[in-house]
Amino acid sequence: MPIAPGGQLPDGGEFANLDDLKQLLLDHDERLAEELVESLLAYGMGRNIEFSDTEAVEAILAQLKPDQFRLRAMIREIAASRVFRSK
Repeated sequence: MPIAPGGQLPDGGEFANLDDLKQLLLDHDERLAEELVESLLAYGMGRNIEFSDTEAVEAILAQLKPDQFRLRAMIREIAASRVFRSK
C-alpha cells in the first residue's frame, strides 16, 4: 500500500511532501515551540499546564527565541524554570 505523504494542518496549511511540511512548521516556529514547551513541561511536572503557568511558559519562550528554540536549550530552560522546580 503506497504512503500518501501529503496532508493538511489544523490551521488549513497544506503540504504535498516532507519538505512542504517542514517549511510549514518553520513558518510557525514560535507556535510550534510554545506547544512543545507546554507538552514537555506538562510531562515533566506530571500534570496539565494551567492558566497560572502562562507566565512561566512565556518566560521560557523568551529565553529560547534568541537561540531559535533549540531543543537542548528548551529542556535546559524548562528544568531551570521556577514552575518546574517547585512541582
